[in-house]
Amino acid sequence: MSINDEMFYGLLLALAGFLFSMALTPFYTHFAYKYKFWKKQKKTTVDGKALPVMTKLHAHKFKHVFPTMAGLVGVVAVTIVT
Repeated sequence: MSINDEMFYGLLLALAGFLFSMALTPFYTHFAYKYKFWKKQKKTTVDGKALPVMTKLHAHKFKHVFPTMAGLVGVVAVTIVT
């Protein structure tokens, strides 16, 4: 099975997108921790009432903070490469 030119260029673009996203990841991580891009636990409802049960039940989820929206790195890399 031989690789034609279209397949070669497709694989080359895929590799470029992967390498570019790996290069962007440290920059995204720096800004994500600097500006706290993680979920914050809600303590009140829309009308201002407290949420003691929900706060207690879901407290373990918010002990360790880690950034969200990491898919943005992949989307930006693919957009720039293509």
